[in-house]
Amino acid sequence: MTSLAEPAAQAARRVGGEIWPITDHVVVCRYPVSTSLPIPLAVLAPGGLDLVTWTFAGMGEAGSGGQAPVALLVLAGPDAATALREAGELALATHFHDLAIAVPRSGTAQALTAVEREALCVAVLSAIVPETVGPLSKLLPMLRPVIDALPVPETAPELTVSGEGASTVTLAGFSVPNYLLLRGDGDLSCARVASARVRPGGDVRTDLTLDTVWGRPCRTRPDRAILLTEAGFSTARIVAAPAPR
Repeated sequence: MTSLAEPAAQAARRVGGEIWPITDHVVVCRYPVSTSLPIPLAVLAPGGLDLVTWTFAGMGEAGSGGQAPVALLVLAGPDAATALREAGELALATHFHDLAIAVPRSGTAQALTAVEREALCVAVLSAIVPETVGPLSKLLPMLRPVIDALPVPETAPELTVSGEGASTVTLAGFSVPNYLLLRGDGDLSCARVASARVRPGGDVRTDLTLDTVWGRPCRTRPDRAILLTEAGFSTARIVAAPAPR
C-alpha cells in the first residue's frame, strides 16, 4: 500500500545546472530534466527571484541531434545574477517535486544550442504581457536570429504602414495585440498598442497607435512584424499604404 507521506520524502531532488546572466537582473538557467518532466512552478530560493517563463528543449524536435532534454528558465529580480552566484543553488518548486539546482557555472548565453534558442524564443514571445515585457525584452537581441527566421505564411494578417515610421499602423481584422515586435532600420523594437480603432465594414481593419517600450522607434517602414497577444504570437505581412487618390 502506498503511503500518502511518500511524496514528501521525495521532495528534494538535486541536479546540476548552468546560468547565463542577460543583465544584472535577468538570468537564463538551464538544467537537465528527468523522464517525469517536472513542470516548473515557482522559485523557492534565493528570495526575490521570479520565474518569468520557461520551456523544455531537446524533446525529440527535428534538428535536436539526440540532445538530452533540458529545461530553460528565465528568472528576474534585483541583482538576480549576483544572488544566484552567491547562493550557488536555485530551489525550484515543480508539479512533481522540489528541485535543488546547483548553479556553480556562469557563462554567455551564446552557449545555448540552436534548438534551445528556438524553444526559448517561442517561450519568450508567447509570454510577453504588460507584467513581463520589461525582463523578457532583454532577451530579444540574443534571440534575433530566430526572430528573423520566423516564417510569414500567406495567410498571415496584413499590417499596413503609412508613411516612413511605424507609430500608427492598420491591422486586417479586429483582433488587437498587446504588443508589436518590429524590425526596421536594421534594429528590433517592441511597441505596445496604446489605442485601437476598428473600421467597420465588409473589410474590417483596425487602426493601432503604437508606443515604443523597448528599442529605438522605427524611422523607416519596418520589414518584419510579430503580433504579441495573451494567447501567443504570430507574424504579419507588411504592406505599404495605398497612394492617396
